[in-house]
Amino acid sequence: MAKDFIDARNVNEALIRSDHGDRAGEYMQMERGRYDAWIYVVIAFLMQVAAVGGITGGIASLIPSDRDTSHLVLLIVGGLTGGAAAWFTFRDRWRCIEAFSSQFCSGVANLSLLYVPLVAFVYANVRGLRKLSGR
Repeated sequence: MAKDFIDARNVNEALIRSDHGDRAGEYMQMERGRYDAWIYVVIAFLMQVAAVGGITGGIASLIPSDRDTSHLVLLIVGGLTGGAAAWFTFRDRWRCIEAFSSQFCSGVANLSLLYVPLVAFVYANVRGLRKLSGR
């Protein structure tokens, strides 16, 4: 008789198991570049915080009529929403984003700084949208 059920001790492992992301070791099968792109992924993470935080904080800062209060609302709402969105986007995908972005590093840090963070930012957001759709 085939075992059709999951042992209660392994329920969490069976539910969490995925073919995608850092926990699944996806980054180990990805093609890497010659140079490390870790710092560029950090910059892309900060870009994500600033982009989402700027949009949501900017909209929320329109509500108060006092200028000082609106600046405080911008910082608090923007920081919280931007940080949460960046965490969701980069969670369990950090090494995959770094592996992909490393393919675009030129070996000259000043030159790579111009475009590799943007590559990491776009790739992270594409991965984030795919994560939302369950892929």
